[in-house]
Amino acid sequence: MIYDGSSTSDEVIAKLCGTYNSSTVLYSTSNNLRLDFVTGEGRLEMDAEPMNTNADYKFVRKGFNISYEFSDRFVAL
Repeated sequence: MIYDGSSTSDEVIAKLCGTYNSSTVLYSTSNNLRLDFVTGEGRLEMDAEPMNTNADYKFVRKGFNISYEFSDRFVAL
């Protein structure tokens, strides 16, 4: 969930699920933007040894990837 501010009581800008490409652009109307990430995927063995070839983190898992920039193209900063 993405909020236009720092709180969950602020306006929801987007609720994203699935795959989005680089043409997806979101911006806040102030100097705050809240992103809440929720996933059911991830590491299962938090205490696995780093060199363990069977460790779960050695395998591809779903997750998040985000790029951001601070810009005054939409609002004055």
